[in-house]
Amino acid sequence: MQRAESVSSPAARGSGPSLPGDVGLPGRALEPAPRRDPAAARHDDRECEPRRASSASRRSPRSRAAWDYYTGGHTEWVSEVAVALAKRLGYGGVELDAIEIGALLHDIGKIGIPERILHKPGPLDEEEWRVMREHPVISEYILVEVDLNPIVLQVARSRHERIDGSGYPDGLRGDRIPLPARIVLVADAFDALTSDRPYRSARTVSAAMDELRAHAGTQFCPTVIEAIEALYREQPQLLGAAALRAVGEAAA
Repeated sequence: MQRAESVSSPAARGSGPSLPGDVGLPGRALEPAPRRDPAAARHDDRECEPRRASSASRRSPRSRAAWDYYTGGHTEWVSEVAVALAKRLGYGGVELDAIEIGALLHDIGKIGIPERILHKPGPLDEEEWRVMREHPVISEYILVEVDLNPIVLQVARSRHERIDGSGYPDGLRGDRIPLPARIVLVADAFDALTSDRPYRSARTVSAAMDELRAHAGTQFCPTVIEAIEALYREQPQLLGAAALRAVGEAAA
């Protein structure tokens, strides 16, 4: 099935503020690690059923501790929205399963980031951001030893890339960013905006949508923003339920 992957012309780097805790932040880009050909993701027919892959990742020596640390409501809500977006953009079968797994495991590399940085109540300084920006590469390192669809690794490594090229770790721009990673970025941003944070209260779904629209073409892929706009119009209960669960999880 043919999928729309076009994006609008990237805006000038640095125009407009980035959303909280995401990309376009100070620090040096990391050197790209060797990776499989992203094009192989579309032709990979290996089984990628979520339960099997999740079990495999828990058995991985590198990821067992990370799995225990990072399971919980956040990734479940992100994956629910990511799957809904991916369906609207034409994904199905093993590729849709891979996007779900990628959304569940997208930040597993944060197990390698010191807790003083992860849980710092105020803004991170430049050195702390340099360390934080290493977590996508750590995520890929943890997951590469598991027999997973390449889409999962695309999401793990490229979820913090942004359309204008100022993301990390590789500074990819526009449609050079794998579409599954662009999908999970929007789903994760929606979850972040509608969740309580130490420095702010959760936004309403309407306010979160306004923020996403404001950053389309710079931080976010316009194609994916169009998809979440359609969800908001046609399945508002899905986004509202995800937001309510995120707030409830933070309060628990």
